[in-house]
Amino acid sequence: MSCSPEPLMVTPTPFERESLLGFVLRVTEMNGYETPGQILRYAGMCENEARSARLPLDKFAPLLARSPHELESLAYTTDDGNKYGKNFVLMGHNLHAIDLQIKQAKVCPGCVEEDGYIEAFWDLRYAVACPKHGCVPLQCCPGCGKRLTWTRPGMLRCKCGFDLAQATGGKIACETVLGLLEVISRKLYQEPLTSDRLVAAGFPLEALDSMSLRTLLGLVERFGRIAKKGTAAAKLNEMTTLVVAANALSNWPNGLYAFLSEVGGGQNFDENASDFGLRKQFKTFYSSMFKSDLPEEQMGFMRTAFLAFGEHYWKKAALDRKLLRDVADNGKSVVGIYEVAEILGVRPVTVHQMVKEGLIKPVVLRNGKAQRMLFDLAEEMPRRVNEGRSYTVREAGRTLGIPVAVLKSLRKNGAFKVKRLGTKVASFHEYDISDFKTELLDIGASVTKEVADKVEVITLSGVMRMKAGSPDRKAEVIAAVMGGQMPVLGRAGEGLLDIELDRSLVIGFLREDRASETGGRLVVETAKQLGCDATVVPWLIEKGYLDVVEG
Repeated sequence: MSCSPEPLMVTPTPFERESLLGFVLRVTEMNGYETPGQILRYAGMCENEARSARLPLDKFAPLLARSPHELESLAYTTDDGNKYGKNFVLMGHNLHAIDLQIKQAKVCPGCVEEDGYIEAFWDLRYAVACPKHGCVPLQCCPGCGKRLTWTRPGMLRCKCGFDLAQATGGKIACETVLGLLEVISRKLYQEPLTSDRLVAAGFPLEALDSMSLRTLLGLVERFGRIAKKGTAAAKLNEMTTLVVAANALSNWPNGLYAFLSEVGGGQNFDENASDFGLRKQFKTFYSSMFKSDLPEEQMGFMRTAFLAFGEHYWKKAALDRKLLRDVADNGKSVVGIYEVAEILGVRPVTVHQMVKEGLIKPVVLRNGKAQRMLFDLAEEMPRRVNEGRSYTVREAGRTLGIPVAVLKSLRKNGAFKVKRLGTKVASFHEYDISDFKTELLDIGASVTKEVADKVEVITLSGVMRMKAGSPDRKAEVIAAVMGGQMPVLGRAGEGLLDIELDRSLVIGFLREDRASETGGRLVVETAKQLGCDATVVPWLIEKGYLDVVEG
């Protein structure tokens, strides 16, 4: 007949946040034993039981004059009482063995000195720093250099006798990482995610607050797994994984967008590849996040952000129905040719013609000879209208006084904005012509006379009549005037093309040699970079403040 061991002299009550093995170590220290093994053997445990993370509480509790039920909150056993397998319980949370590092002792001396015990937080695998003190926990003794174990004489005493209170781990300067550790800690202790640090980090707090600790730890692990594959790293340790996850979850959703572009698959994206769909282009991310054991209802925020990334940021992939399912806002902005044709009220062949005419600009993905065009609905596209007359390009050219070839180039370079479709794709709509005329007539209202007196001027009408310069270059002159890159000196009259320009700048702009004496098109580009008027650039060259490179 076996007898229960006599209770210890000192039988403390466990703290609410205390680790089970930390509690055993504290009891050992308070009763003057050299190692927890002495107490556990005294409790009648065999060697395997004493070394197990799942200590048999029915043997340990009598030493404290308590029932096993009173220590259940500290136990690592599952809810069904299973003492084996890969499932554990920590502070009431069902976790997997991969989430924990129970046997690898870690300690923050500052916390032990302030609180008097070792927190259950340090049983977690990703507890790589103290969110309270911002330091790395001690895992090796500074005195003997050996790894710390639970079989030491005290919470802050190594087996070699070194006082761990005299040592501290390295500091962590990254507030984002400390913020994610605080999220994990608060989730463990079932506290609200309401601190200023978490708000400042920009985490998706509502989503993180509603998910389980198991899901959160699984999410962190998957960010590391994706980064490992994306960067071809041999191994990512817990600290690196936490850094990756913290950066991805901070400044939400921009942090996720950066992660996807850099290591989630985007950095290896090839526009000539056969992966037209967003799921295939980011296969590793999609499989890890949405085809795993992470609960779908808790990952809805991630699916929504991934969809928004593809729609509004990436814009190089099609979004299929499988990706869009269960997403509340499933209005797509990046679509294929058949969908854009339906939206615009035209046939797919008309969409091809619109692309050829430069009316809409798709992202083209190629796979050998095959290609697929994707269209961003966020970009303004011309629509069919019932009002107004359609002009042929010759009629439009006569109306505006612009050569046909120049007018075609203006439409392709976007200076002539096409908002409405005529009867034919090549047609010019009456209202678009009117808008273009209004915009051009409004230019040149104010003139700096001091500058105008120093230069030889030429009107846009004169530019159109010049033999020098291709139609495309002349169209670029008009586009530069409308965009503000080519300085306007005044108006010679009320006509559409009576805008006056610096003749030397125009000639340089029209020359095929981009490195002409006045700099040609480079003058306008240089002025834009310097934030000055383009007429000042030749003076800067003359005075030696800028060098002209021939070639």
